[in-house]
Amino acid sequence: MVEENKNLIFKDVPREILTYLLKRGEEYIFGLSVNLVRSYKSVYDSIKYLEKEGLVTITKRGRRKCVNLTEKGKAIAQMFNEIESKEVSKNEGLGSV
Repeated sequence: MVEENKNLIFKDVPREILTYLLKRGEEYIFGLSVNLVRSYKSVYDSIKYLEKEGLVTITKRGRRKCVNLTEKGKAIAQMFNEIESKEVSKNEGLGSV
């Protein structure tokens, strides 16, 4: 169980949440589920995990919950972006051979 949680950040939904928030800034949980085309439940569960790990903060605005990246979350999201951009450039290089 502990090993499973350790790798959760590398799964699609948490990674997508972090990179989306880095590009767009704060967002409501419902807005994240709509923009990422993911179920509300999967986004909510991932955000709770990311909050527990100190990567995002949740602030309540009326009845809605707004999600923001912490400094630690920004650093990890930037690493994901760097990895993705290297993968894209590597794949583009393969296409020209």
